[in-house]
Amino acid sequence: MEEIQKILDEDITPTLEKLRKERAAYMAWSSGNVEKERLERFCTAWDFTQAEETTKASTSQAMEMEEEMQGMENKIAELEAEKKSKQAEIKMLQQAKDADSVCMCVCVYMLCMCEYV
Repeated sequence: MEEIQKILDEDITPTLEKLRKERAAYMAWSSGNVEKERLERFCTAWDFTQAEETTKASTSQAMEMEEEMQGMENKIAELEAEKKSKQAEIKMLQQAKDADSVCMCVCVYMLCMCEYV
C-alpha cells in the first residue's frame, strides 16, 4: 500500500496536475479562439455595412451631380440661343445704322447740290 501511495505521489499525481494545467491552458486558448472568430465576423459585418452606406451615399451624390450637370447644360444651351439672338439683333441694328448713314450722306450731298444750283 505504501508503494502504491509512493507511485501515486511521485508519478501519477504530478502527471495529473500537468495534464490539468495543460487542459486549462487549452480551454483558455480554445475560448480565446472562439472569441477571436466571433470578433472577426463582427468586424467583417461592420466593414460590409460601412461599404454599403458609402456606396449608397456615393450613388446619391453622383445622381445629384448628374442632375446639376444637366441643369448647367440646359442653361448653357439657353445662353447660347440668347447669344445668337443678340448677335443677330446687333447685326440688324448695324445694318440699319449703316443704311441710315448712307441715306444721311445722300441727303447731305443732295442739299449741298441744291445750294449750288
